[in-house]
Amino acid sequence: MSLTSSSASVTSGSAVTLSWSATDADACSASGAWSGSRGTAGSTSTGPLQATATFTLSCSGAGGTAQDTVTVEVVAPTAPTLSLQAADAAVEAGQSTRLTWNSSNATSCSASGGWSGARAVDGSATVGPIDADTTFALTCSGAGGSVSRSVTVVATEPAPQPTVSLSVQDPVVDSGTGTRLTWSATDADGCTASGGWSGSRATSGSETVGPLTAQTSFTLTCSGAGGNAMSIVAVAVNGTITLNWQAPTENTDGTPITDLGSYRIYYGDSSRDYGQSVTVAAAANSHTLELPSGDYYLAMTAIDAQGNESAYSNEIVRTVD
Repeated sequence: MSLTSSSASVTSGSAVTLSWSATDADACSASGAWSGSRGTAGSTSTGPLQATATFTLSCSGAGGTAQDTVTVEVVAPTAPTLSLQAADAAVEAGQSTRLTWNSSNATSCSASGGWSGARAVDGSATVGPIDADTTFALTCSGAGGSVSRSVTVVATEPAPQPTVSLSVQDPVVDSGTGTRLTWSATDADGCTASGGWSGSRATSGSETVGPLTAQTSFTLTCSGAGGNAMSIVAVAVNGTITLNWQAPTENTDGTPITDLGSYRIYYGDSSRDYGQSVTVAAAANSHTLELPSGDYYLAMTAIDAQGNESAYSNEIVRTVD
C-alpha cells in the first residue's frame, strides 16, 4: 500500500490532499491526524492545518495488515516586505512628486499620512501639490503579518523670479552714431543678448552699441533658478529733412529789406501747431534737420535785426522713414 501527500509542507491554515491505494486488502482505517474507515483507494483533503500533522493509514486483508504514514509540516507564513520611494526628496512648495512602491508576500496595501486609500501591492502614484513637509506612509499586509514604510518629502520655498532692468542713454540718435546700454539683473545666473546685439552677458554692466542706421531694438534675457526675465529697449535713429529757400528781398509793404537778422524754421506733427523750432543765420539758404521717423509739417519765418518776426511762410509736409 501507499499513502502520499500533495505537499510535504504548507503554511498555517492551508490544506493538502492525501491519496492512498492498497492491494489485497479488504478495508482501511485512518489514525493520527485523521480517523475513520477508508476505502482501499481514494483521496481526501485534510482541511486547514494549524500545526505539523502525521497521517496514518492501516489496511487489512486475508494476508494480514499493512500500514503507511505521511507527515505534513506546517510552517509559518513568510513575512511581507515593502519598499517605498519618492522621486524627489524635496520639491518647491506647490509642486508634486511621484511615489513608487513594491511589496512581496502581501495581499493588500493601505496608504496614510499625506495620502490615503487602498493601494495595489505594487505601483506608483503622483502626490501633491505639496505645500509643507509631508510624510507618506504605506502599510502592506499578508498571511505573514504587516509591514509599514514611510517617506518624507520636504517642501522648499520657490526660487525667486529673476528681474532685469535695461536702459538706454540716448533713445534717439543720429544715423551712423551709437549709444550706451546699461543693465542690472537680480536673482539671475546669466544673461543673453538678442536683437540689435547678441551673445552672453554678465548680470550687470554697460556697453556701447552702434553705429546705428535704423531704429533698433535691444533685448536682454536673464535666467535663474526661478525662471526667466526679459527687458527690451528701442533706439530710434533720426532721419533728415533738408529745406532750401531764397532770401526775401522786400518787406510785406513793398519796401526793400535792409536789416534781415535770421530765419526760424518751425516743425511738428500738426499743421500750424508746430511745437518745435530752430533758428538759422540770415546768410543761410538751406538747413538740414535730424528728426525721428514720422510725418512733419514745416514752415519758416524771417526775423529782422530788431527781433520782429514775419508771418509763416507756406507750409510743407515731409516724411522721415
